[in-house]
Amino acid sequence: MKLYDDVWTLMHDLGCDFTEEEKALISVRAQIGGQLLAYRAKHKITQKELAKRVGVSPTTIAHLERGDTDTSIKTLVRICQKLGGNLNIDLGLDNIE
Repeated sequence: MKLYDDVWTLMHDLGCDFTEEEKALISVRAQIGGQLLAYRAKHKITQKELAKRVGVSPTTIAHLERGDTDTSIKTLVRICQKLGGNLNIDLGLDNIE
């Protein structure tokens, strides 16, 4: 069995190639979803309870956790403010000439 250092090599070997833009989008979605899921686990609350706390629908929370939505920055800021967190975005532009 081959061990992989990163998911992109595995996906390539499986015949699924992604553009750099797609990789970045998938990565951001995974980070958002993972952090929301971790928050819920830490506080032992359901998607419905989290949705009520931040003022969005339970469906929105479910989509965010699965990484299958392009939510607005406004919604992400609202979620962060309601939960007492910060929204830190690194566009990675500082090294581009």
